[in-house]
Amino acid sequence: MAILAAFTVPSTLRFLMPRRAGAGRTEFDAGSVQDYAATTVSTRWIRRHGVWVVRDHAGLFALQADCPHLGCTPRWEPQSSRFRCPCHGSLFSLEGIALRGPAREPLKRVSIRRQGERILIDPADYVSLEDAESRGGYHVMI
Repeated sequence: MAILAAFTVPSTLRFLMPRRAGAGRTEFDAGSVQDYAATTVSTRWIRRHGVWVVRDHAGLFALQADCPHLGCTPRWEPQSSRFRCPCHGSLFSLEGIALRGPAREPLKRVSIRRQGERILIDPADYVSLEDAESRGGYHVMI
């Protein structure tokens, strides 16, 4: 019985709690400010660091690529300008706001800063959307 549990429990936990993309990373150089010239979502850092870089009318911000429901990695859908979680269908706006559940919380904002013409992001430093709006360090003006 113990041998059976030793093999099935880890597999079951991995299924129920998917691994976060880019978990355990620290600050990285996300390139030049000019790399993010158009209003869009960059998916360039999803696999390596687990973040999207979003350019809006005011500048740049980064979103953690973890659905707040169960931690799956949503996908950016440029045709609808939305993020959709493939696990349970949660839908998020460009800003990361939950539009349709089961996720009720927005996507988390990730620390982003400008150093000269370079963009630096720290995926390990993230906060809720509400906290990001009241604190500095989660939106870079361009």
